[in-house]
Amino acid sequence: MYCSSILIRTVFWLYNIVQRYSAKALSEHVGGRNWLHSDQIRFRNTKAKAQYKVTVNIYTEMNFKQKFSNSIEIEHFLIALGILHKEKIFIQIDNHPDYDLSEYRRDETANYFFSNSWDFRAIYQSVLDFEFSDSYVLHADQLTELGEEYNIPINYTGMDVPRFLDKVRRINEEAIEAHAFPTDLDQFKLHHLRKRSIDNIRGRLYYEGSFIGSSNEVDATDWGIYSLSEITAIPLSTRFNSFFNELISEAYILLIEGKWKLSYFVAYSAFESFVNERLSTGDEKQRLEERLKMLFKIKFPDIATHQIYTTLLNDYEGFTRIRNTIAHGRGSIHISKSMLKELFYFILVLFGSWELSLRTFTDLQENLLNARKQYE
Repeated sequence: MYCSSILIRTVFWLYNIVQRYSAKALSEHVGGRNWLHSDQIRFRNTKAKAQYKVTVNIYTEMNFKQKFSNSIEIEHFLIALGILHKEKIFIQIDNHPDYDLSEYRRDETANYFFSNSWDFRAIYQSVLDFEFSDSYVLHADQLTELGEEYNIPINYTGMDVPRFLDKVRRINEEAIEAHAFPTDLDQFKLHHLRKRSIDNIRGRLYYEGSFIGSSNEVDATDWGIYSLSEITAIPLSTRFNSFFNELISEAYILLIEGKWKLSYFVAYSAFESFVNERLSTGDEKQRLEERLKMLFKIKFPDIATHQIYTTLLNDYEGFTRIRNTIAHGRGSIHISKSMLKELFYFILVLFGSWELSLRTFTDLQENLLNARKQYE
């Protein structure tokens, strides 16, 4: 009985010692760090007469993955870094009817169905999504008036008219609506304009719709339909031009398509490309982790105080192990969407930190959120 009492008191004493010094060590370890958010953790020594309470800001990898992802989505992250573009531009709508579905009625007013496409290869590498918003009918005389009013030259051939309208809209968003005809006129009514599909191999957006009109509206020569469209795409040139951009964008497209295992592999390849491109080396004899450290030491010689690098490095081996399992087919592995998103945040945070020369999560988050405001 006496031995049991001593044993209980000894265990309790050790518990208090461990708890006290764990709290002290934790406080020293994270003291002074600056993160996106903080959670309060309290340690109490209930044995002591005066409660011993230590409140510290603790920042874990779980905090990072949850809280950073809650504040900015992957798509917004890519847009803020200039890897993706999300913008509104004008597209000229080809309303030439599909005569397999619509009978040509000459001068009679009839309902015509059309299914056509827009070639985006002069502007974008790939398009992830697009939506039509407002559409207008513009006559050549109205375009001339807009050009004179805003001192913008206009060429009526090719894609110049939509780009002309984009320039006018950047000066005055209400100007085009003020000069244009609506798409619901006595002689012409546009209905059900909607997207159909995206073909990134051929570089085309497919759309369809219908209109009520006659042969005059079918073969119009001095007016056109122009639709303001919101597009999310990979531009031809980006803020940080590199092979990394192409790979990480392709990985994101695969994520959207639900091809998570392939996306994981391509995203990790993008990570390797980022490190090798910035170091101008592809030395296979040197481990990627060592090359990553060399890369960050170029900009941040005191790398031990770099909050982002020192925190995220803990995840490196786990991501690499999964990538190697996929690459070498060593066994069956299931890649969930959450696993894939963790890899994306790991890569994009390291990439953004290095490219923007930022050390802390707070600075990176503020930079990205400010960039996001520019396109919202």
